[in-house]
Amino acid sequence: MRTPAKPTPSGRRKRSNGDGTEFYIPERKVWRASRSVVDPTTGKTIRISGEGRSTEEARTRLGKNIARREIKWGVRDPDEIVRTSQTYTVEEWVGLFVAEKPDLRDSTRKQYERLIRLHIVPEFGNRLITTINGHEMRKFIETTLPNKPNPKSTTGALLGEGSTPRAVYWLLNEAFERALLRKYIYENPCRAVENVPQKQAQDKAETSAVRKTHSWLGHMLMTRIQGRDDEARWALAFYGLRQGEVLGLTDDCYIKHKGKARLEVRQQLKKKHQEHGCGYNAKGQWTCGRKTASNCPDAKGTRGVFLDDQTKTAAGVREVAVDDYLMDVLDRHVARQKALRATDSFKPEDGWKMDKLFFTDSKGKARRHTADNSAWHKMLQDEGVYERLEGLGFDQSFRPHLARHITASFLIARGFSNDEIMRLTGWSSAEMLKVYGKAGAEATRRTTASIGDTLRPKATED
Repeated sequence: MRTPAKPTPSGRRKRSNGDGTEFYIPERKVWRASRSVVDPTTGKTIRISGEGRSTEEARTRLGKNIARREIKWGVRDPDEIVRTSQTYTVEEWVGLFVAEKPDLRDSTRKQYERLIRLHIVPEFGNRLITTINGHEMRKFIETTLPNKPNPKSTTGALLGEGSTPRAVYWLLNEAFERALLRKYIYENPCRAVENVPQKQAQDKAETSAVRKTHSWLGHMLMTRIQGRDDEARWALAFYGLRQGEVLGLTDDCYIKHKGKARLEVRQQLKKKHQEHGCGYNAKGQWTCGRKTASNCPDAKGTRGVFLDDQTKTAAGVREVAVDDYLMDVLDRHVARQKALRATDSFKPEDGWKMDKLFFTDSKGKARRHTADNSAWHKMLQDEGVYERLEGLGFDQSFRPHLARHITASFLIARGFSNDEIMRLTGWSSAEMLKVYGKAGAEATRRTTASIGDTLRPKATED
Protein backbone atom coordinates (compact mmCIF):
# COMPACT_ATOMS: atom_id res chain seq x y z
CA MET A 1 0.00 0.00 0.00
CA ARG A 2 1.32 3.40 -0.97
CA THR A 3 0.78 6.39 1.29
CA PRO A 4 2.19 9.88 1.04
CA ALA A 5 5.02 11.06 3.26
CA LYS A 6 4.22 13.44 6.13
CA PRO A 7 5.31 16.56 4.22
CA THR A 8 2.52 15.86 1.70
CA PRO A 9 -0.50 14.67 3.74
CA SER A 10 -2.90 15.39 0.88
CA GLY A 11 -1.59 12.45 -1.15
CA ARG A 12 0.48 12.48 -4.28
CA ARG A 13 2.02 15.77 -5.19
CA LYS A 14 -0.17 17.45 -7.74
CA ARG A 15 1.79 18.25 -10.88
CA SER A 16 1.04 19.91 -14.18
CA ASN A 17 0.70 17.80 -17.31
CA GLY A 18 4.02 16.25 -18.27
CA ASP A 19 5.63 16.82 -14.86
CA GLY A 20 4.63 13.41 -13.46
CA THR A 21 4.09 12.49 -9.83
CA GLU A 22 6.16 11.82 -6.73
CA PHE A 23 5.07 9.67 -3.81
CA TYR A 24 6.51 7.77 -0.86
CA ILE A 25 6.35 3.96 -0.47
CA PRO A 26 6.62 3.43 3.30
CA GLU A 27 6.99 -0.37 3.28
CA ARG A 28 10.10 -0.02 1.11
CA LYS A 29 11.15 3.36 2.53
CA VAL A 30 11.74 4.87 -0.91
CA TRP A 31 10.40 7.70 -3.02
CA ARG A 32 9.12 7.06 -6.53
CA ALA A 33 9.05 9.67 -9.29
CA SER A 34 6.99 8.82 -12.38
CA ARG A 35 6.22 10.47 -15.68
CA SER A 36 4.13 9.63 -18.72
CA VAL A 37 5.92 9.74 -22.07
CA VAL A 38 4.88 8.82 -25.60
CA ASP A 39 6.63 5.88 -27.31
CA PRO A 40 7.38 7.29 -30.79
CA THR A 41 7.54 3.79 -32.29
CA THR A 42 3.98 2.87 -31.31
CA GLY A 43 2.33 6.18 -30.43
CA LYS A 44 1.27 4.78 -27.07
CA THR A 45 1.72 6.53 -23.72
CA ILE A 46 3.80 4.61 -21.21
CA ARG A 47 4.78 5.28 -17.59
CA ILE A 48 8.45 5.51 -16.63
CA SER A 49 9.59 5.64 -13.00
CA GLY A 50 12.66 6.09 -10.87
CA GLU A 51 13.13 5.33 -7.18
CA GLY A 52 15.44 6.61 -4.46
CA ARG A 53 15.82 7.34 -0.78
CA SER A 54 14.92 10.99 -1.43
CA THR A 55 12.88 12.90 -3.97
CA GLU A 56 16.12 14.25 -5.46
CA GLU A 57 17.54 10.75 -5.95
CA ALA A 58 14.24 9.50 -7.42
CA ARG A 59 14.17 12.37 -9.94
CA THR A 60 17.76 11.70 -10.98
CA ARG A 61 17.03 8.02 -11.62
CA LEU A 62 13.84 8.90 -13.45
CA GLY A 63 15.86 11.11 -15.78
CA LYS A 64 18.34 8.30 -16.42
CA ASN A 65 15.56 5.81 -17.15
CA ILE A 66 13.88 8.19 -19.60
CA ALA A 67 17.21 8.77 -21.32
CA ARG A 68 17.86 5.01 -21.63
CA ARG A 69 14.40 4.47 -23.12
CA GLU A 70 14.89 7.31 -25.62
CA ILE A 71 18.22 5.78 -26.67
CA LYS A 72 16.43 2.47 -27.21
CA TRP A 73 13.80 4.23 -29.35
CA GLY A 74 16.51 5.90 -31.42
CA VAL A 75 15.54 9.47 -30.55
CA ARG A 76 18.59 10.16 -28.39
CA ASP A 77 22.26 9.63 -29.19
CA PRO A 78 23.94 7.18 -26.77
CA ASP A 79 26.74 9.73 -26.36
CA GLU A 80 24.25 12.15 -24.79
CA ILE A 81 23.96 10.14 -21.58
CA VAL A 82 24.67 12.36 -18.61
CA ARG A 83 28.11 12.25 -17.08
CA THR A 84 27.10 11.05 -13.62
CA SER A 85 30.60 11.69 -12.25
CA GLN A 86 29.85 15.43 -12.29
CA THR A 87 27.44 16.49 -9.55
CA TYR A 88 26.87 20.10 -8.56
CA THR A 89 24.40 21.88 -6.35
CA VAL A 90 22.51 24.73 -7.97
CA GLU A 91 24.53 27.25 -5.95
CA GLU A 92 27.82 25.65 -7.01
CA TRP A 93 26.88 25.35 -10.67
CA VAL A 94 25.42 28.85 -11.17
CA GLY A 95 28.40 30.29 -9.29
CA LEU A 96 30.79 28.36 -11.55
CA PHE A 97 28.86 29.50 -14.63
CA VAL A 98 29.33 33.15 -13.59
CA ALA A 99 33.01 32.58 -12.76
CA GLU A 100 33.63 31.07 -16.20
CA LYS A 101 32.05 33.92 -18.16
CA PRO A 102 34.82 35.76 -20.04
CA ASP A 103 35.32 39.52 -19.86
CA LEU A 104 32.57 39.97 -17.28
CA ARG A 105 32.63 43.44 -15.79
CA ASP A 106 33.05 43.65 -12.04
CA SER A 107 29.74 45.46 -11.54
CA THR A 108 27.89 42.78 -13.53
CA ARG A 109 29.58 39.99 -11.61
CA LYS A 110 28.52 41.57 -8.31
CA GLN A 111 24.95 41.85 -9.60
CA TYR A 112 24.92 38.13 -10.49
CA GLU A 113 26.35 37.21 -7.09
CA ARG A 114 23.60 39.24 -5.42
CA LEU A 115 20.90 37.44 -7.44
CA ILE A 116 22.40 34.08 -6.46
CA ARG A 117 22.56 34.96 -2.77
CA LEU A 118 19.16 36.61 -2.38
CA HIS A 119 16.97 34.54 -4.71
CA ILE A 120 18.56 31.37 -6.07
CA VAL A 121 20.22 30.04 -2.91
CA PRO A 122 17.10 30.30 -0.68
CA GLU A 123 15.05 28.40 -3.28
CA PHE A 124 17.41 25.82 -4.78
CA GLY A 125 20.86 26.42 -3.28
CA ASN A 126 21.77 23.02 -1.81
CA ARG A 127 19.79 20.97 -4.35
CA LEU A 128 21.64 19.02 -7.05
CA ILE A 129 21.15 20.40 -10.55
CA THR A 130 19.92 16.95 -11.68
CA THR A 131 16.94 17.14 -9.32
CA ILE A 132 15.32 20.42 -10.39
CA ASN A 133 12.21 19.83 -12.50
CA GLY A 134 10.20 22.06 -14.79
CA HIS A 135 7.15 22.27 -12.53
CA GLU A 136 8.97 23.82 -9.58
CA MET A 137 11.07 26.07 -11.83
CA ARG A 138 7.94 27.38 -13.52
CA LYS A 139 6.29 28.00 -10.14
CA PHE A 140 9.38 29.82 -8.86
CA ILE A 141 9.78 32.09 -11.89
CA GLU A 142 6.11 32.78 -12.60
CA THR A 143 4.63 32.91 -9.09
CA THR A 144 7.03 32.83 -6.14
CA LEU A 145 9.67 35.30 -7.31
CA PRO A 146 7.39 38.04 -8.71
CA ASN A 147 5.39 38.10 -5.47
CA LYS A 148 8.36 38.48 -3.14
CA PRO A 149 8.60 41.91 -1.45
CA ASN A 150 11.19 44.19 -2.98
CA PRO A 151 13.77 44.76 -0.19
CA LYS A 152 14.68 48.17 -1.63
CA SER A 153 11.13 49.45 -1.74
CA THR A 154 9.66 51.70 0.96
CA THR A 155 6.13 51.42 -0.45
CA GLY A 156 5.67 47.64 -0.31
CA ALA A 157 6.36 47.08 -4.01
CA LEU A 158 6.91 43.53 -5.25
CA LEU A 159 9.86 42.18 -7.20
CA GLY A 160 7.52 41.47 -10.11
CA GLU A 161 7.24 45.21 -10.65
CA GLY A 162 10.95 45.46 -11.45
CA SER A 163 13.58 43.68 -13.51
CA THR A 164 14.67 41.06 -10.94
CA PRO A 165 12.49 38.13 -12.14
CA ARG A 166 13.77 38.51 -15.69
CA ALA A 167 17.40 38.72 -14.51
CA VAL A 168 17.05 35.62 -12.30
CA TYR A 169 15.36 33.68 -15.10
CA TRP A 170 18.07 34.62 -17.58
CA LEU A 171 20.84 33.59 -15.19
CA LEU A 172 19.25 30.23 -14.34
CA ASN A 173 18.33 29.48 -17.95
CA GLU A 174 21.83 30.21 -19.25
CA ALA A 175 23.44 28.19 -16.45
CA PHE A 176 21.20 25.17 -17.00
CA GLU A 177 21.72 25.37 -20.78
CA ARG A 178 25.46 25.17 -20.13
CA ALA A 179 24.91 22.16 -17.86
CA LEU A 180 22.80 20.50 -20.57
CA LEU A 181 25.50 21.17 -23.15
CA ARG A 182 28.09 19.54 -20.91
CA LYS A 183 25.73 16.61 -20.30
CA TYR A 184 25.44 17.17 -16.56
CA ILE A 185 21.62 17.15 -16.73
CA TYR A 186 19.00 15.52 -18.94
CA GLU A 187 16.86 18.60 -19.55
CA ASN A 188 16.80 22.30 -18.79
CA PRO A 189 13.96 22.91 -16.28
CA CYS A 190 13.75 26.56 -17.35
CA ARG A 191 12.29 25.46 -20.68
CA ALA A 192 9.08 24.65 -18.81
CA VAL A 193 8.57 28.32 -17.93
CA GLU A 194 5.68 29.51 -20.09
CA ASN A 195 5.42 33.16 -19.07
CA VAL A 196 9.01 34.35 -19.35
CA PRO A 197 9.43 37.64 -17.44
CA GLN A 198 9.56 40.51 -19.88
CA LYS A 199 11.85 43.51 -19.77
CA GLN A 200 10.21 46.24 -17.74
CA ALA A 201 9.35 49.40 -19.62
CA GLN A 202 10.87 52.63 -18.39
CA ASP A 203 8.93 54.26 -15.60
CA LYS A 204 5.89 55.87 -17.24
CA ALA A 205 6.04 58.95 -15.04
CA GLU A 206 9.69 59.53 -15.91
CA THR A 207 9.02 58.97 -19.60
CA SER A 208 6.22 61.51 -19.55
CA ALA A 209 8.37 64.03 -17.66
CA VAL A 210 11.22 63.64 -20.14
CA ARG A 211 8.93 64.23 -23.10
CA LYS A 212 7.36 67.29 -21.48
CA THR A 213 10.71 68.90 -20.54
CA HIS A 214 13.02 68.15 -23.48
CA SER A 215 12.15 71.39 -25.27
CA TRP A 216 12.94 73.75 -22.39
CA LEU A 217 14.76 72.23 -19.39
CA GLY A 218 18.31 72.17 -20.78
CA HIS A 219 18.15 75.69 -22.17
CA MET A 220 16.59 77.11 -18.99
CA LEU A 221 19.20 75.55 -16.70
CA MET A 222 22.22 76.49 -18.82
CA THR A 223 20.96 80.07 -19.13
CA ARG A 224 20.54 80.44 -15.37
CA ILE A 225 23.88 78.86 -14.37
CA GLN A 226 25.94 80.56 -17.08
CA GLY A 227 29.42 81.36 -15.77
CA ARG A 228 29.09 79.25 -12.61
CA ASP A 229 31.76 76.75 -11.66
CA ASP A 230 29.46 73.80 -12.35
CA GLU A 231 28.35 75.02 -15.79
CA ALA A 232 30.58 72.52 -17.63
CA ARG A 233 29.42 69.63 -15.45
CA TRP A 234 25.76 70.08 -16.27
CA ALA A 235 26.35 70.98 -19.90
CA LEU A 236 28.00 67.59 -20.38
CA ALA A 237 24.98 65.88 -18.81
CA PHE A 238 22.94 67.15 -21.76
CA TYR A 239 25.51 65.93 -24.29
CA GLY A 240 24.64 62.31 -23.60
CA LEU A 241 27.43 61.32 -21.18
CA ARG A 242 26.69 59.08 -18.22
CA GLN A 243 27.42 60.36 -14.74
CA GLY A 244 30.47 58.12 -14.25
CA GLU A 245 31.79 59.09 -17.69
CA VAL A 246 31.62 62.81 -16.89
CA LEU A 247 33.17 62.45 -13.42
CA GLY A 248 35.88 60.24 -14.93
CA LEU A 249 37.01 62.69 -17.61
CA THR A 250 40.70 63.60 -17.47
CA ASP A 251 42.82 66.15 -19.32
CA ASP A 252 43.75 63.72 -22.08
CA CYS A 253 40.06 63.08 -22.89
CA TYR A 254 39.60 66.66 -24.18
CA ILE A 255 41.46 66.98 -27.48
CA LYS A 256 41.73 70.13 -29.59
CA HIS A 257 43.25 70.26 -33.07
CA LYS A 258 43.09 72.88 -35.81
CA GLY A 259 40.17 74.74 -34.35
CA LYS A 260 38.09 71.63 -33.69
CA ALA A 261 37.69 69.67 -30.47
CA ARG A 262 36.42 66.29 -29.35
CA LEU A 263 35.90 64.31 -26.19
CA GLU A 264 37.17 60.74 -25.99
CA VAL A 265 34.94 58.72 -23.67
CA ARG A 266 36.96 55.68 -22.63
CA GLN A 267 36.84 55.52 -18.82
CA GLN A 268 34.59 56.21 -15.84
CA LEU A 269 34.78 57.09 -12.17
CA LYS A 270 33.49 54.18 -10.10
CA LYS A 271 32.77 53.56 -6.47
CA LYS A 272 34.83 51.14 -4.40
CA HIS A 273 32.62 49.09 -2.11
CA GLN A 274 33.47 47.00 0.90
CA GLU A 275 32.34 43.38 0.80
CA HIS A 276 31.09 41.01 3.46
CA GLY A 277 33.75 38.53 4.53
CA CYS A 278 31.49 36.45 6.75
CA GLY A 279 29.64 34.34 4.16
CA TYR A 280 25.88 33.70 4.01
CA ASN A 281 23.47 31.02 5.16
CA ALA A 282 20.92 28.90 3.29
CA LYS A 283 18.47 31.81 3.30
CA GLY A 284 20.96 34.12 1.62
CA GLN A 285 21.41 36.17 4.79
CA TRP A 286 24.83 37.36 5.90
CA THR A 287 25.95 35.34 8.91
CA CYS A 288 27.22 38.45 10.72
CA GLY A 289 23.63 39.73 10.89
CA ARG A 290 24.57 43.09 9.38
CA LYS A 291 23.02 44.34 6.13
CA THR A 292 25.84 46.60 5.04
CA ALA A 293 29.37 45.34 4.45
CA SER A 294 30.91 48.33 6.25
CA ASN A 295 29.40 47.02 9.51
CA CYS A 296 30.58 43.44 8.98
CA PRO A 297 33.32 42.47 11.49
CA ASP A 298 35.10 40.61 8.66
CA ALA A 299 34.58 43.27 5.98
CA LYS A 300 36.93 43.14 3.03
CA GLY A 301 38.26 46.06 1.01
CA THR A 302 37.87 49.80 1.47
CA ARG A 303 35.33 52.41 0.42
CA GLY A 304 36.16 55.18 -2.02
CA VAL A 305 36.37 55.85 -5.75
CA PHE A 306 38.74 54.91 -8.53
CA LEU A 307 39.17 55.55 -12.23
CA ASP A 308 38.18 52.50 -14.26
CA ASP A 309 39.69 52.16 -17.73
CA GLN A 310 36.44 50.62 -19.02
CA THR A 311 33.10 52.21 -19.80
CA LYS A 312 29.78 50.70 -18.74
CA THR A 313 29.46 48.86 -22.05
CA ALA A 314 31.76 48.23 -24.99
CA ALA A 315 29.68 50.63 -27.10
CA GLY A 316 30.31 53.32 -24.48
CA VAL A 317 33.83 53.82 -25.82
CA ARG A 318 33.27 56.65 -28.27
CA GLU A 319 34.32 60.05 -29.54
CA VAL A 320 32.00 63.00 -29.20
CA ALA A 321 32.50 66.14 -31.25
CA VAL A 322 32.65 69.38 -29.25
CA ASP A 323 30.74 72.26 -30.83
CA ASP A 324 31.61 75.94 -30.35
CA TYR A 325 29.26 76.41 -27.39
CA LEU A 326 30.58 73.43 -25.44
CA MET A 327 34.19 74.30 -26.35
CA ASP A 328 33.77 77.74 -24.79
CA VAL A 329 32.25 76.23 -21.63
CA LEU A 330 34.97 73.55 -21.34
CA ASP A 331 37.83 75.98 -21.99
CA ARG A 332 36.67 78.21 -19.14
CA HIS A 333 36.37 75.19 -16.86
CA VAL A 334 39.86 73.95 -17.81
CA ALA A 335 41.30 77.37 -16.94
CA ARG A 336 39.64 77.28 -13.50
CA GLN A 337 40.82 73.74 -12.88
CA LYS A 338 44.43 74.62 -13.80
CA ALA A 339 44.33 77.53 -11.36
CA LEU A 340 43.04 75.21 -8.63
CA ARG A 341 45.84 72.71 -9.26
CA ALA A 342 48.40 75.46 -8.74
CA THR A 343 47.25 76.07 -5.15
CA ASP A 344 48.79 74.48 -2.06
CA SER A 345 45.43 73.05 -1.02
CA PHE A 346 45.18 70.87 -4.14
CA LYS A 347 45.91 67.36 -2.89
CA PRO A 348 44.40 64.70 -5.17
CA GLU A 349 43.90 61.09 -4.18
CA ASP A 350 46.39 58.44 -5.14
CA GLY A 351 45.60 56.36 -8.18
CA TRP A 352 45.76 56.21 -11.94
CA LYS A 353 45.23 59.73 -13.41
CA MET A 354 43.41 60.90 -10.27
CA ASP A 355 45.49 64.10 -10.38
CA LYS A 356 44.22 64.88 -13.88
CA LEU A 357 40.48 64.69 -13.23
CA PHE A 358 38.29 67.34 -14.87
CA PHE A 359 35.91 67.58 -11.93
CA THR A 360 37.10 67.69 -8.32
CA ASP A 361 36.27 69.44 -5.08
CA SER A 362 38.23 72.46 -3.84
CA LYS A 363 40.96 70.19 -2.42
CA GLY A 364 41.47 68.16 -5.57
CA LYS A 365 39.52 65.11 -4.44
CA ALA A 366 37.36 63.35 -7.02
CA ARG A 367 33.79 64.63 -7.20
CA ARG A 368 31.76 61.86 -5.53
CA HIS A 369 28.59 60.50 -7.11
CA THR A 370 26.54 61.34 -4.02
CA ALA A 371 27.83 64.93 -3.93
CA ASP A 372 27.10 65.19 -7.65
CA ASN A 373 23.53 63.98 -7.12
CA SER A 374 23.00 66.43 -4.27
CA ALA A 375 24.28 69.34 -6.37
CA TRP A 376 21.91 68.39 -9.20
CA HIS A 377 18.84 68.21 -6.98
CA LYS A 378 19.74 71.48 -5.25
CA MET A 379 20.08 73.18 -8.62
CA LEU A 380 16.67 71.89 -9.74
CA GLN A 381 15.14 73.06 -6.47
CA ASP A 382 16.80 76.49 -6.54
CA GLU A 383 15.88 77.13 -10.17
CA GLY A 384 12.24 76.20 -9.69
CA VAL A 385 12.39 73.07 -11.84
CA TYR A 386 10.76 70.81 -9.26
CA GLU A 387 7.92 73.27 -8.79
CA ARG A 388 7.36 73.31 -12.53
CA LEU A 389 7.54 69.50 -12.72
CA GLU A 390 4.88 69.22 -10.02
CA GLY A 391 2.67 71.36 -12.20
CA LEU A 392 3.14 68.74 -14.92
CA GLY A 393 2.05 65.98 -12.53
CA PHE A 394 5.55 64.64 -11.81
CA ASP A 395 6.32 64.41 -8.10
CA GLN A 396 9.31 62.05 -8.10
CA SER A 397 13.01 62.70 -7.79
CA PHE A 398 14.39 63.77 -11.18
CA ARG A 399 17.65 61.84 -11.52
CA PRO A 400 20.74 63.38 -13.21
CA HIS A 401 20.77 60.39 -15.57
CA LEU A 402 17.51 61.63 -17.09
CA ALA A 403 19.44 64.46 -18.75
CA ARG A 404 20.65 61.81 -21.24
CA HIS A 405 17.07 60.77 -21.90
CA ILE A 406 16.01 64.40 -22.33
CA THR A 407 18.72 64.84 -24.96
CA ALA A 408 17.66 61.69 -26.81
CA SER A 409 14.02 62.78 -26.73
CA PHE A 410 14.87 66.25 -27.99
CA LEU A 411 17.03 64.90 -30.83
CA ILE A 412 14.30 62.47 -31.90
CA ALA A 413 11.88 65.36 -32.00
CA ARG A 414 14.37 67.28 -34.16
CA GLY A 415 14.45 64.43 -36.66
CA PHE A 416 17.89 62.99 -35.94
CA SER A 417 18.34 59.34 -36.82
CA ASN A 418 18.71 56.54 -34.29
CA ASP A 419 22.25 56.00 -35.58
CA GLU A 420 23.30 59.57 -34.75
CA ILE A 421 21.71 59.45 -31.30
CA MET A 422 23.22 56.07 -30.43
CA ARG A 423 26.67 57.24 -31.48
CA LEU A 424 26.34 60.21 -29.17
CA THR A 425 25.01 58.39 -26.10
CA GLY A 426 26.92 55.11 -26.43
CA TRP A 427 23.79 52.99 -26.01
CA SER A 428 24.34 49.36 -26.97
CA SER A 429 22.64 46.24 -28.27
CA ALA A 430 23.76 43.34 -30.45
CA GLU A 431 23.09 45.40 -33.57
CA MET A 432 24.42 48.66 -32.15
CA LEU A 433 27.87 47.18 -31.63
CA LYS A 434 28.17 46.50 -35.37
CA VAL A 435 27.04 49.98 -36.36
CA TYR A 436 28.65 52.21 -33.77
CA GLY A 437 31.75 50.34 -32.71
CA LYS A 438 34.18 52.50 -34.74
CA ALA A 439 32.23 55.71 -35.11
CA GLY A 440 34.49 58.76 -34.87
CA ALA A 441 33.85 62.28 -33.61
CA GLU A 442 32.68 63.63 -36.96
CA ALA A 443 29.66 61.32 -36.84
CA THR A 444 28.35 63.37 -33.89
CA ARG A 445 29.38 66.89 -34.95
CA ARG A 446 25.96 67.87 -36.40
CA THR A 447 24.29 66.35 -33.32
CA THR A 448 26.36 68.25 -30.78
CA ALA A 449 26.12 71.49 -32.74
CA SER A 450 22.34 71.32 -32.46
CA ILE A 451 22.59 70.73 -28.70
CA GLY A 452 24.90 73.71 -28.36
CA ASP A 453 22.53 75.98 -30.29
CA THR A 454 19.73 74.96 -27.93
CA LEU A 455 21.66 75.30 -24.67
CA ARG A 456 23.62 78.49 -25.48
CA PRO A 457 22.28 81.36 -23.34
CA LYS A 458 20.84 84.16 -25.46
CA ALA A 459 22.26 87.66 -25.21
CA THR A 460 20.27 89.88 -22.89
CA GLU A 461 18.77 93.06 -24.26
CA ASP A 462 19.47 96.45 -22.64
